[in-house]
Order: sequence, then structure tokens, then C-alpha cells
Amino acid sequence: MSKNLAFFLFILCIIIAKIMKNIDVISTIASFCSLVLVFIYFKDEFKKLKPKARSTLFSCFLVLTGIITFIILEGQVFIKNHDFFNGWETIAVIILFAVPLISGTVCFRLLYEHLKEM
Repeated sequence: MSKNLAFFLFILCIIIAKIMKNIDVISTIASFCSLVLVFIYFKDEFKKLKPKARSTLFSCFLVLTGIITFIILEGQVFIKNHDFFNGWETIAVIILFAVPLISGTVCFRLLYEHLKEM
């Protein structure tokens, strides 16, 4: 599967997951497929790693995903419950999504570069 096809299928799965968010089964399947397509997209880079490095990278990916999800969900609750953010919810939510995602991406990239050298 080419990288372009995997990328566009990933985008399609994200769109399907957002459109069908009321139907749990379809939304869950589309979300899982998007995760699989991310790994297909980076398949060539993963082949360069040793099996132990791959398992470490995958484990850290799952942990980072859980931490980022927790931060975003708790941040949304915090923003809704405090009057300080009245009128600024949109900007606060954009920052709330951007900062953990960028931080997680940087951490994952640094880990990948470290494991690639091993």
C-alpha cells in the first residue's frame, strides 16, 4: 500500500468517525482503522528498527496516547467548569488540543530517533 493511499484512507477514516459519532460501532471501527493506517504509513521506518525497539516504541505510543487523551478530556471539563474562560472557550480548546499533541509528537519523535540509533 502506498503512502499516499494510506494517508488518504486515514483522512477518510477520521471523517467517517466524526460523521458517524452517534453510531458507536462504526465510529470505533473507523478510529481503529485510522490507527492501523498510521502504522501502515510508517511501515518502512518501523522495518528499520529491531523487534525490541519496535515493541518499546509501540508501548510508548499507547502510553502517550492515553496520557494525551486524559489531558485533553480533563482540560475540556476544566474549561467548561471555570468562569475564567467565558468568551475564550474556542481559543482555550485550540491551545488545549495543540499543546499536548505537539508535546506528544516531539516525545515520540525523540524516542524514535533514540531507538533508531540502537
